[in-house]
Amino acid sequence: MARILIVDDDPGVRSVLRRMLAREGHEVLEEDNGARALARLVELAPDVVVSDIYMPEMDGIEFLIQLGDAAPDIPVIAISGGGPSGGTHILKDAEELGACATLAKPFTYDEIHEVLGRVLT
Repeated sequence: MARILIVDDDPGVRSVLRRMLAREGHEVLEEDNGARALARLVELAPDVVVSDIYMPEMDGIEFLIQLGDAAPDIPVIAISGGGPSGGTHILKDAEELGACATLAKPFTYDEIHEVLGRVLT
């Protein structure tokens, strides 16, 4: 199974994802923003990152860019509920900047399971 880092400022989202992924046997790590995740990247050593886009301190786009520079081999799944504007067009930007997959919130267990299956193979 994989070591998955969830980066999201919403503790409820992190909790739901943690339960979903742990049920499949994954080791789940959490951070509440991109700056903290980058600071602990070596220590955490994730196989894959699931990152929100709209977060304080360092948003998911900046996190994606910096993670790509620091560890380009770690795949990133970008997630977003649309932020203040309510649109999920930002997910297309995330893909253009290196996210290997995207999911619009809210997503289902089957959707995250399918995306992780593609990313981890």
